[in-house]
Amino acid sequence: MMNSVTHFEIFAEEPDKLAQFYRTLLGWQKDNPGDEKESN
Repeated sequence: MMNSVTHFEIFAEEPDKLAQFYRTLLGWQKDNPGDEKESN
């Protein structure tokens, strides 16, 4: 079995519109790395 892609980045001038496009087309969810909180 081949490894599947779990992460890649897409840069866009209008990231919210692009995220909505991929959500609608493929059911993808956009993660915002800066929103994650570290637990110490």
